[in-house]
Amino acid sequence: MTRLRSSRLLCGPADATQTDLSVHSPRPSVYSASLRYLLIFCLLVFCFTLITPFSIHAQPAKNQNVTRTRRPNPLQELLNRAEKAIAENRFADAIAALEEFLKDEPNDAYAHFHLGYAQTSLEQWNKAVASYRRAAQLKPDLAAAHLNLGLLLYEHESPQASIEPLRRAAELLANEARPHFLLGTALERSGRHAEAVAEFRAAAALDAKDADTQVALGRALLNDRKFAEAETIFRGLLSLDGGNSAARLGLAHCLLAQKKLAEAVPELQAYVAAVPSNPDGWLQLIAVLIETESYDQALAAIDQAEAAQCCPGELLRSRAGIFLFQKRTDDAIAAFRRLLEREPNNAELHGRLGRLLLEKRDFPAAERALVASLQLDAKQLDPLRDLVSVYYLAEKYDAALRTMDRLAQRETPSAFFWFIRATCYDKLLLKAEAVAAYEKFLALDEGRSQTQGIQARARVRTLKRELQNKR
Repeated sequence: MTRLRSSRLLCGPADATQTDLSVHSPRPSVYSASLRYLLIFCLLVFCFTLITPFSIHAQPAKNQNVTRTRRPNPLQELLNRAEKAIAENRFADAIAALEEFLKDEPNDAYAHFHLGYAQTSLEQWNKAVASYRRAAQLKPDLAAAHLNLGLLLYEHESPQASIEPLRRAAELLANEARPHFLLGTALERSGRHAEAVAEFRAAAALDAKDADTQVALGRALLNDRKFAEAETIFRGLLSLDGGNSAARLGLAHCLLAQKKLAEAVPELQAYVAAVPSNPDGWLQLIAVLIETESYDQALAAIDQAEAAQCCPGELLRSRAGIFLFQKRTDDAIAAFRRLLEREPNNAELHGRLGRLLLEKRDFPAAERALVASLQLDAKQLDPLRDLVSVYYLAEKYDAALRTMDRLAQRETPSAFFWFIRATCYDKLLLKAEAVAAYEKFLALDEGRSQTQGIQARARVRTLKRELQNKR
């Protein structure tokens, strides 16, 4: 999904009204001049990705000069001071003047709007939200107040909270593309994908040449599981601009969603070539190559991603996984050891290393790794089972029995568990215990394990005879 990296407040004081800060008399507001809404946008830079969140950073737009309407009223001086302070970016002075003015004129919507603008400039987010909300309540058709309120709520509360003010702004500015785009973004981030599609369509109809809107529409269609339509959007963008990396990644995601893995590979390769610093692109490419069993290509991609200094921990995991698929045990062991240098307290990694060392029959090293894993997380079962195998194969039968006691407290012992237990007793010359364990195995196994069954019955007969002779 897309990260909207930077956006400024869409409306500054001059966008709220053509008249400047002027004193209200008991008659209707001096801000009765026609309302002019200008959307002032900085570039909305998109980095398209389905795995990472995005944000709209609301910052004040530069104030513009306004036409002054003067009235002979003692409060005019306060508004003049506020206007001058905002023009000179002295926002604390503007706030002081506006707050003093609002003591006498508490229902002036435009003064509340200017106050919210100044508060936003000083990053007084909660106060600015309250000021914009009050301005919108006092003058419901003040689009700039709804728009700026929506942006602040998106950034500092939640996308869901921003939907209603952004929706009102889009209604008031029905012929402007950007309010629809921002509303679509908030809806998309709130999981309301079908509604987001509608808003992005509206924005695209008003500004068909805006690539960001087309990318957002394609992404929303993808999230709404309209894969073929989203693919058409992204392919159309790429036909006009083959260097649009967001569209390239979007197309790859559409292909992956439709299980067209082979077609997705070149799109992901083109994307990481254009945006080598994005770890998600590399990880997706590597995952697809592994899924298609293109292991050599996957290892080459890992080498390239490491050269780009992207997500070394995840790349090591991918490398280790490929070595496991290829049964390159020594290389996998080396990869897990490198991972543990980075994450020494990762119980799962110790356990997986222990399993590999067990396969290599390096019992002392396997024991150390498995014990370390269980010390970090005693609730694991697989390392406990593997530790039983290590002790048994290393002929540490007492330790194997103690470990099996721990395992029996965590899960119901299987038939094979009882066979191993019986063998341990047998090796330790604990004949009565061995007989009981062998018989438990035979009862649970019910003849399914032919070789172990033959061995168990033979040992039961022999041990019973030896116990009887001993008496």
